[in-house]
Amino acid sequence: MLKIGEFSSITGISVGTLRNYDRQGILVPALTDEKTGYRYYSQEQIPLAHRIQIFKDVGFSLKEIPALNAFSPMEVRFMISMKIVEKQAEASAIQEQIQRMKQAQEDYNLYAEHSFSISREWVPARTVVSLKANLRSEGGEAALYKSMLEVCESCNLRLLYGQPVIAITHSADHVYSIYSTELQIPVSEPAGSTGVLEFKKLPEIEVAQVKFKGAPDELGQVDKFVARYTDSIGYQVSGAPMRPIGIVGQDGLEPVPEAELKIYQYPIVSMYDE
Repeated sequence: MLKIGEFSSITGISVGTLRNYDRQGILVPALTDEKTGYRYYSQEQIPLAHRIQIFKDVGFSLKEIPALNAFSPMEVRFMISMKIVEKQAEASAIQEQIQRMKQAQEDYNLYAEHSFSISREWVPARTVVSLKANLRSEGGEAALYKSMLEVCESCNLRLLYGQPVIAITHSADHVYSIYSTELQIPVSEPAGSTGVLEFKKLPEIEVAQVKFKGAPDELGQVDKFVARYTDSIGYQVSGAPMRPIGIVGQDGLEPVPEAELKIYQYPIVSMYDE
């Protein structure tokens, strides 16, 4: 017979743990002296102790272990295989959580430094007249709108009052502050030729809409965030961002709601669309 200290040295299980195993019925000593309370273990209990440690190491709880001791070796191997699958699933979930945490860490500065939000929206189908021009600044759309309005009036085009006028910056030369900008004004159905203006019938599209406060040169950071956001939901940006610059009004271009914010609408499509 082996005293508890000797059994502890052979099995690598601490004396305190052996006493706990005894109380829970997991590994009961072969003999306990009624007078002294000393615990004694047999040589035959050493393999059982090793099995218990293996069960514990692979993640079985102390409540599960007594039942496992009654299983055959084949059954035990199967149970361990199932536990491995369970732990692999847990590890995968943890890795996904870590990736989300890393993404949140990257996005934190953007959220902390800029006041903006992002959401998926739908832009309804619409008919517009369009004109592309090189502007000296991103704020030069008002003059372009005025010249387009004159053409619309001369051609008796009916504007759709209360609808947004959209600006799309297709390219930008920041060195010379030249912006290739397309302006879209909502109108009724086409009615003859307008010469310089192009009619477009645009389909309904889904967009990632961003609202933020900041300078125009901060848009590059927003572009990166939108790309990460759309990728995370299985979408991708499919065109240049659209920017509502005003509302068609009876007396000219009226401000959009939340005029103190910059609003950009990025056309998006599912990565899984054929």
